[in-house]
Amino acid sequence: MDNGASSYRRFRDNGDVHGLDEIIIEYSDGLILYLTSIVGNIQMAEELAEDTFVLLGTKKPKFREKSSFKTWLYTIGRNIAIDYLRKYSKKTCISLEETSEMIYDEISVEEDYFKKERQLTVDTEHVNNDVQQTSKKISGLPRILFRLRHYQIILMRIVIQQGHR
Repeated sequence: MDNGASSYRRFRDNGDVHGLDEIIIEYSDGLILYLTSIVGNIQMAEELAEDTFVLLGTKKPKFREKSSFKTWLYTIGRNIAIDYLRKYSKKTCISLEETSEMIYDEISVEEDYFKKERQLTVDTEHVNNDVQQTSKKISGLPRILFRLRHYQIILMRIVIQQGHR
């Protein structure tokens, strides 16, 4: 008999809430990971794990010791996850009007993005031409320093723009 089984027995038979606390502490992380592999979403897996522990605390199902306590607990969690998937994975229908609105919105976002990208390219090319013209007028170390400073400014602008996307 493992610790989970004895903790659950203390909770179920004697009403020792510390037994349930021990189970939650011992098994919640592993149960959440297991449920995440089923539902593909960690937030939902956390909710389903919570539902599993609520079921233990309210309905107090009998553990028959035909398997390990962990296997039994994970089976309860898996069944809750399967019920969730059955209930919420049904495909929803949307009208053709909604579909066309969604496509229009997506196209609009893409057009805005490409417009900004083109403007950035034009601005960068214009600045590069100015820098090349200016750097032709100076030579030696000042020219190298001037060009390095220019590229540093360009890199800073790119980093800032990437951060705002």
